[in-house]
Amino acid sequence: MEQGRMKAAVRTGSQAIEVKDVPAPALKPGEIEIKVPACGVCGNDVHMWKADSGRVLQEASHGGFDIAFEAVGASSALAACVDGVRPGGKIVMIGNSIDPEIPFAMNRAVLQEMTLIGSVSCTRKEFEETIDLIAGGMIDPEKYVTEVLPLEGLQHALERQIDPNDPMVKFVVKP
Repeated sequence: MEQGRMKAAVRTGSQAIEVKDVPAPALKPGEIEIKVPACGVCGNDVHMWKADSGRVLQEASHGGFDIAFEAVGASSALAACVDGVRPGGKIVMIGNSIDPEIPFAMNRAVLQEMTLIGSVSCTRKEFEETIDLIAGGMIDPEKYVTEVLPLEGLQHALERQIDPNDPMVKFVVKP
């Protein structure tokens, strides 16, 4: 890979992802580059891959869910929640974003009288205790990983996520 370029999984259409060579984003002052050796893929990631998630969510819930949980910390996940709740519904945000701010459809939330609730999914102490349990061998995170795939396998991993007959739990994607 040439300097200033990187491989990226790019959504190219409804339920379609391609691995492309793209320009690496330029670092801004105060930012650092972190090499990501792998990432997990689970059911929470499918909404970004599917077409028109708002319509699908509205149909599945017969007009919108009473409550939705945003657990990813991404603008696309929050947008899916806004699309999926009924007027007067609630969105509980427990995801932590890497960015200090994410875009949000405020007018829709106001006009549909949605309630937004921020909540911590776990305390720092609980997180540290969990890490200690993993380090001490009391919890084996490997048993939750169904398969490790290359970046080129991301499309297949997402297809397996929506297959009700596939017993997968979580994929790890390693570029």
